[in-house]
Amino acid sequence: MGRPMTTGKVVRIAGPIVTVTGLEAKIGDIILLGEWGLLSETIRIRGEQVICQ
Repeated sequence: MGRPMTTGKVVRIAGPIVTVTGLEAKIGDIILLGEWGLLSETIRIRGEQVICQ
């Protein structure tokens, strides 16, 4: 089974790279972004920031 969904806050968008805070994620996790649920993959974790592409 997957982990329960959490809600984070988008703090930066730079082209295809999105930085989010407030998520519990690990490298390779699929993240659904925004109202449309755009698919993104976690590519880096830096402290409390989760960086997705």
